[in-house]
Amino acid sequence: MVECSAEEMPKPIYTIKNCRFAYQLNWSVALFWNSALLDPKFWVDELKTATQPDGVRILDYSNKDEKTSLLLVSTLPGVAPPQVVRSLKGRLQHLVLNQRPKAFRRNYSILSVGASNQRTLEGYLDGQLQRHPMADPRVQARFARYQVGSSVDLATPRRSSHGQYIYNLHIVLVRRQRHRISDEGSIARVRAMILRASNKKGHFLRKAAVVSDHIHLALGADLNESPAEVALGYLNNVAYIEGLKPVFQFGAYLGTFGEYDRGAIRSVLEKSNDGSRRASLKTADSGPISASVCLPDKEPPTGPPRWSGEEVRTPPYRCRRGRRRRFPLCSILRMA
Repeated sequence: MVECSAEEMPKPIYTIKNCRFAYQLNWSVALFWNSALLDPKFWVDELKTATQPDGVRILDYSNKDEKTSLLLVSTLPGVAPPQVVRSLKGRLQHLVLNQRPKAFRRNYSILSVGASNQRTLEGYLDGQLQRHPMADPRVQARFARYQVGSSVDLATPRRSSHGQYIYNLHIVLVRRQRHRISDEGSIARVRAMILRASNKKGHFLRKAAVVSDHIHLALGADLNESPAEVALGYLNNVAYIEGLKPVFQFGAYLGTFGEYDRGAIRSVLEKSNDGSRRASLKTADSGPISASVCLPDKEPPTGPPRWSGEEVRTPPYRCRRGRRRRFPLCSILRMA
């Protein structure tokens, strides 16, 4: 796909309409006011409601100082980081327009965070071959030769024209029917395409753990791409080298990560105001947006986004007796 000219570009096999994603996408956002910020108790609840149609949910809030607002948010896979900032700043500006006609400075900060920090995630990816051993030691050694690891720095914030950001994604692509590959040609083609696609798209590929029936990617993405667009790019590129065949499931797991995990960010928010002016948003149903697991040949759910609890949720499945059963993500991806 990356080698085709504009006239020869094939129609994408994987699209946002035919793919379903499991995801947990969290961000730490800092907004900077031109003057002393208004008491959040007058606008934070309204802002929480206003941003949900944009695919942005506020999980926690605090004031760093009198001119800096800190927010922990969760987003849908189709929302790129600049859209998160525009939603928060635009909706909040509308709410405080009478009191602060020009409330915010142009700069901002948005940092990806996850349930685990970067060091923990990289340790998990490094152990993939041991977690999924092959019966033949020669095949195991073959996979070991095609793992990807680089020294690219994902912990240092990058800069755009108006702000600084960290945009790190953990992506898991799973083969359909859990089909396993073991021949060196197939492994080499997949690895080569991952490298070429990441270079073409300007991604900072930190690690790629290639095992027989799925692939883990840890990378720094382009600021203007949504997590779903990043995953779709790799899915379609791999499909191209396989003769335009959908060898992977129609979807992926998408997760954000950074130098600090979500617990560390929440701890900072709790300490920022010593509990005096902090606007707590920990309601009974607080947490990230609910997820859908990638399933082949099934249409994505329709309707407004559903919000669920703190853990990544998967859709219910029916067992043979008709009872509804809910399986954890790890059992479906077989990564645990």
